[in-house]
Amino acid sequence: MGENPKPTPGRPLCKEERSSHLPSDVKQLEAVVRQAGLGGDVETTSHFKMRAAQRGFTAPEALAVLKRGTILKGPVFCAEFCNWKFVVEGENDNGRLVIVATVSAGERGQSCAGSVMLITGFVN
Repeated sequence: MGENPKPTPGRPLCKEERSSHLPSDVKQLEAVVRQAGLGGDVETTSHFKMRAAQRGFTAPEALAVLKRGTILKGPVFCAEFCNWKFVVEGENDNGRLVIVATVSAGERGQSCAGSVMLITGFVN
């Protein structure tokens, strides 16, 4: 009793549960995102590749945004995929490039991997 509830994939966290899933070290998660822009462990989804081609930006441009951009939102815990989501915006030749990326998390929201997954992006 008294333990934080375990997130269940496909079930949104209720308001009380969300507060218990704040990362213990936000700066550490932000550092993982920044490290991805410096050549850290990065994976890309097929959705990211498709959107990059459609919207006219590249993975290296996305990594530059992760490295030097402004974190607009995050970390936000996603129980469905057990990860921390970030939204990062930075300069791009075509305007402001916004990248959505995630850092893997454990079942209770703890950061458990130093890898970043590029989910999608768009040019503002």
